[in-house]
Amino acid sequence: MLTLVSGGAGMAVVGNQATRYHARPDIVYVPISDLPPIEYGPVWPVGGQTSRVRSFITLLRAELDR
Repeated sequence: MLTLVSGGAGMAVVGNQATRYHARPDIVYVPISDLPPIEYGPVWPVGGQTSRVRSFITLLRAELDR
């Protein structure tokens, strides 16, 4: 997505952490202050809920409950 943006193919709305983790000299990040925060969630293929995925979800839920 960032490659498309840097190539002039459009724009994208990204979370605030993108400025830290995906800093690029060819992209300008413009803060949007009047929108609600972006919420994230885990995704996985249908039928792909392995024990590892379940453990990861359990950890995420524990963090949210803190």
